[in-house]
Amino acid sequence: MRYHDRSLIYYSLELRKSLNWNPFNYFELTRKIGIDLIELAFFGDLGRVAPKWKLDELHSDLKYTYGIGLRALMKGMVLRMDMGKSKDNFMIQMFIEQPF
Repeated sequence: MRYHDRSLIYYSLELRKSLNWNPFNYFELTRKIGIDLIELAFFGDLGRVAPKWKLDELHSDLKYTYGIGLRALMKGMVLRMDMGKSKDNFMIQMFIEQPF
């Protein structure tokens, strides 16, 4: 398993910006959906796994991911869509509520 081992170091940064523009408020039909807030998010992750807890090994050859996301608050529930890119892959994920 490539990204699974006994020890892990992980760093993450996320910047969110609430948008004043909400296209769901323009039409009667979309107003009924009840999306109160839209946020744009930029994120970056950095980490590494290793068989033993050795800081010098865990901080060498770190893997990274960066991306952009969209958040919507709909009737008290958070909807998320993130697009992330790494050296190995590009992925789109969607969540209902927070993933943690």
